[in-house]
Amino acid sequence: MDPNSNPLQLTDYVVIAGFFAVMLAIGFYFARRMRNASDYFAAGKQVPWWLSSVSYWMSSFSAFAFVAHSALAYQHGLVPLTIWWAAGVMLIIAGHLVATRWRRVGTTSPVEFIEQRYGPTMRQSLSWLGTVLIVLDDALKIVAIGTVVSASIGFPAEDAILWCGLIMLTYTLLGGLWAVLVTDMVQFVVMLSAVFVLAPLALGRVGGFVMLVEQVPEGFFQWTAGKYTVAYLSLFAVMALLGFCTRWSLVQRFYAVPTDIDARKVCYLVAGLNIVVAPLLLFPALAAVIYLPDVSDPDRIYGLLCRELLPVGLVGMLIAAIFSATMSSLSSDFNAVASVLTTDVYKRLVNPADTERHYVMVGRVLTLIIGLVTVGLALLMNQYGKQLLLFDKMVIIFVLLGPSTMIPVLAGLLFRRVSNGGAICGMVSGIALTLAARFLGPTIMQAVVGDGSIPESAHMLIGMASTVVGLVLGSWIWPGSIAQRDKIDHFLEGLTSQAPEVSADTTAPAADVSPTTIVGLAVAALGALLVIVVAVTVPWGEGMLSLIVGGSMLVLGAIMVAVPRMSMFRSTDQ
Repeated sequence: MDPNSNPLQLTDYVVIAGFFAVMLAIGFYFARRMRNASDYFAAGKQVPWWLSSVSYWMSSFSAFAFVAHSALAYQHGLVPLTIWWAAGVMLIIAGHLVATRWRRVGTTSPVEFIEQRYGPTMRQSLSWLGTVLIVLDDALKIVAIGTVVSASIGFPAEDAILWCGLIMLTYTLLGGLWAVLVTDMVQFVVMLSAVFVLAPLALGRVGGFVMLVEQVPEGFFQWTAGKYTVAYLSLFAVMALLGFCTRWSLVQRFYAVPTDIDARKVCYLVAGLNIVVAPLLLFPALAAVIYLPDVSDPDRIYGLLCRELLPVGLVGMLIAAIFSATMSSLSSDFNAVASVLTTDVYKRLVNPADTERHYVMVGRVLTLIIGLVTVGLALLMNQYGKQLLLFDKMVIIFVLLGPSTMIPVLAGLLFRRVSNGGAICGMVSGIALTLAARFLGPTIMQAVVGDGSIPESAHMLIGMASTVVGLVLGSWIWPGSIAQRDKIDHFLEGLTSQAPEVSADTTAPAADVSPTTIVGLAVAALGALLVIVVAVTVPWGEGMLSLIVGGSMLVLGAIMVAVPRMSMFRSTDQ
């Protein structure tokens, strides 16, 4: 690496190192408090709704949002804002459809209820297929962090992939879901601090909002563009809804809270964050069209923005923020996948009668294995498919396995007439036809009409339609026995009847102090670190903005430490 290409100073490196030290400290703190599988995988079902909501939001995106959506904004204007706001609407729908039902399922694994609903064959199938989907998706997210760090500081992408994966894996491994939730909140504060600074700096660079409007390319403020048509974005929104309703790391947030109303609040706050924060996140990439007009690789734009706009200290803070967003998403996924493999595979098939501490140990071993495999796949992905935007790669991966694994789960929560045979038929038909369309479709189209191209919206439609048709036909052909249908009726009645508003899990909390206090201490520590390091190493004129941000974080952290007994921060409604 050419040292002249690296704009980071010692100040930035100290900030990044301090950030990771705080994340690891949180992991070690919760490591001693994981008594059983419910603590490790469901946080004892005592998580405050606001903490679960922020964690849901942080877990739903990563450096992928900075990289892929900024690349879309740089090329197509407001298209990614359309995606974010449509996702906000889908989140509200998800809150009405499934949030309460997931909390009432009351399990430690997101697919543990599948055996009650569909039987052991479906449970095992979804456990393995869901794991494959999440690992592939997470590998792509780690590629994203390598891309942005490489562009912003000249650090080799392979090294960034390796170290980000290992650090994130360590604190997930130690502290379970509580560590993920608390670090998510800290990372949320750090990320917003950096985003709030970068947006006005970008606006100032182009001479204000009026100048921006006058100088951007024609059609840049259209809600659709290029291949991202109304049909494409509508189908993508439906697929996003499937993910919000069934993705393992996200639905964990529903059954980690103590009440039904808390579960619904999780989705509503996440929807609000999508709507409010998205413009701030994407605006710098819109402005970059004017002052960075000739970037050949749009996926590098956010990293280049860091290099162009941020003062010393804040460069390190934003790098930490981007790392943190990725670590938040991946750590959530690793914990969720480990919970499925521990509860639904190991405990179910290998060792069904052992101690809770043993299952926590198994969960940690599986977390380690999953994390290492994902990092390895990311290193491979970084070498291939560079002609596609990261956003398009994500869509391809999600379409291949997403509808066929998610639609049966959602149908199992909502509809009585979907049978065991119908679920299996829908899953098999969805996978078979989606793979056929992806790998055989171009050859067939070329032979029939002379054009082998198939739009991605067609692949989305094929994946969803084939799964739904298989689900309906299979349930009609194999409706199941009367006993099976009675069992399904009884199961769904438990999800729709009024449930008690306090979780049945009355064990002591995993943390002996309020999570608000822990988050406040961490935020204050990072703010103090930024203030001290900048004050010592940077002239006052150059470091003033960094000092303001660090001081604001210090004050916010102190407030969070001081108010943990306020009713809005308690785990249960008073």
